[in-house]
Amino acid sequence: RKVNDMLIARIKGIPATPWLATNATKAQIIESLPFGIEHHALAYPRIQTLLDEPVVFFLAGEKDAMRAQQNGLRAITVTAGEGVLPDNFAHLFRGKTVYVCFDIDAAGHKASRKVAQRLATVCKAVYVIRLPSEGLPANGDYTDWCDAGHTKEEWEAVVADAEKIEPAAPAESQELTPA
Repeated sequence: RKVNDMLIARIKGIPATPWLATNATKAQIIESLPFGIEHHALAYPRIQTLLDEPVVFFLAGEKDAMRAQQNGLRAITVTAGEGVLPDNFAHLFRGKTVYVCFDIDAAGHKASRKVAQRLATVCKAVYVIRLPSEGLPANGDYTDWCDAGHTKEEWEAVVADAEKIEPAAPAESQELTPA
């Protein structure tokens, strides 16, 4: 719980200790986030800074988003699960180029396409990254791929090979799923 509270505090760009030193509940912390975001989000840098970034990586989970940030990427995730993009998150991506990188299993592929299709309606461009599965566990992810010793140059090649996702026709469009 303390780790999660510290991550939530960092979204606000303030030291984590004031949150931990108070009796603020997780719900109170989340309610205090900008834009009325009502669920747990992990965004490094702060969400406001993210608005200024032209390229964003949407990853499957907290450990992937943190690892991507350590590697110099502007990364975001939501903790509601792969494939969930809350209604009030769409505006964060408006006009941006977004790369979606979820787990390499069938569920991850399905979820990445679902999120990418929904983002394609507001983004400048959306791409789905397919991590090579060689040497990764069956449900491998960005962190597993990095742990396997891949280089920045290999990452750039994977990103260059990402599949561009076009907005779906209105009949195929998926509604945003509230979390």
